[in-house]
Parts: sequence; structure tokens; C-alpha cells
Amino acid sequence: MRKGKKRHKYKNKKKIQKVINTKMRVIQKREHIFKYGIGHVLFFQKRSNIFFVLKTEKNKHAITLSSGSCKVGDTKKQKISPFNINLIIKRLKEYFKVYKIYRIRLFFRGFINKHYYHIIKNLSLFRIRIMEIGYVLHSPHNGVRRRKSRRV
Repeated sequence: MRKGKKRHKYKNKKKIQKVINTKMRVIQKREHIFKYGIGHVLFFQKRSNIFFVLKTEKNKHAITLSSGSCKVGDTKKQKISPFNINLIIKRLKEYFKVYKIYRIRLFFRGFINKHYYHIIKNLSLFRIRIMEIGYVLHSPHNGVRRRKSRRV
């Protein structure tokens, strides 16, 4: 087994900067999709990941950020830690600045836990106004059918 240096995708910083600039140009071309400076942010959590989805007023998808895409941790415990929400929201704020969003409607999918308080606190620290907070809970058969019992 050979021991060698780690190979990086980009060899020097100029190429990395060039890629970032092209991504920003693509984002700025899509800037017109937010007419009134209002965005919809959906937060949900899977077993080992946290997701933020930014949508327009007409519920068209703009960007999805996860703890994996923001590279906040490698293990499950690191990815879902409440401290890392601050880092993901910083990244989300960059997109708010590009898209010129200064007000959001925040939607949660799931029940209240430690993450919700951190999200609201961090958004207010970054001076993003929350116009509305809503819950989007999925219920089977319009709430008529009960949940499946847990297998043990």
C-alpha cells in the first residue's frame, strides 16, 4: 500500500476563485425571481442531516443547503449539532444578500426540538426579519388514518 499526498480537486487558489466567481454569476442571473424581497425557508431534519430549502413567493425552488453541503461535520453527531446551525445560516445569509431577500417566512417540518430555538435566535442575530412561522406536518390520509405502531 502506497502512502502518498492527498490529491485535491483544485491545485491552486486561482482556479478555486474562478469557480466561485462563475457560481456567483449564475446565482446573480437568477436574482430576479424574488420580486418583493420575501423568501420562504423550509427547515427539516432527517436522521443524520439538517436541511434548509429556500423558495420564492410562488414556491419555486431556489437553493437547498444541508449540513453535508456546508461541510460542518463528518459524523452524524457533528452534522446535527445545534452549534452548526449557526454556520449553515451564515451560508444561507450569503444567498439572501445575493437574491436581495430581507424578509422570510419560516416553515418547520417536524416537531419542536432544540434546533428551532437556535434557528430563530441566529436569524434574528443576522438581522433577517421573520414575517411568519408555520408548521408543515405530513399527515397520512388527511389525518384520518392513525400512525403505524412501532415495531420492537
